[in-house]
Amino acid sequence: MLVDAETLEDALVTDLRSVGDRLADDDLATELYRALTRNAWTGALDGHLVLNWAQAEALVNGLRARVGATPMALEQTGGEGAVSERVERMLGDLGWRHRPLNAWRRGRPRFPRRKPGQL
Repeated sequence: MLVDAETLEDALVTDLRSVGDRLADDDLATELYRALTRNAWTGALDGHLVLNWAQAEALVNGLRARVGATPMALEQTGGEGAVSERVERMLGDLGWRHRPLNAWRRGRPRFPRRKPGQL
């Protein structure tokens, strides 16, 4: 059964809390922000999570606040959608996988043409 975006986001935040104070590192936080944007993320729950720039920034800064790090201005700072090896490994170890939102453009699915009168 598919779960809603809020539940998926809560699951991601819960998983990311386990990385602890690593998110106080400004570079890692920036990489995480970039990875969370323009990608669809799937974890253990059924569904995919897509965050806009503001949501990704809020998520990262919320995690940083938990470890005493100052908030960062991340929204629309460039590199959105890029997934560094470090973040891919970190999220992968937590059971999360991604696909770019524009992946359909690379290999457009071919649908059979319908004959007139066919549904």
